[in-house]
Amino acid sequence: METFAEYILNEKDYMKKLGIMYFLEKKADIFFNNSVVFKSCLAKLFIEKENLDVDENLVVTACMLMRM
Repeated sequence: METFAEYILNEKDYMKKLGIMYFLEKKADIFFNNSVVFKSCLAKLFIEKENLDVDENLVVTACMLMRM
């Protein structure tokens, strides 16, 4: 069985990743609200606009899980 980290990192679709976070918010006491969606969306748009050579999936996932 895969771990939570493997599960969320293996999901490449942004909307499905948001769905996972929403579901896990209630089950695993993970912080998830509008600021998380906004922060991850900004990161995703910035990476796409600037054509940065980074792993977009990893950065967006980190933004979703970072609690600030």
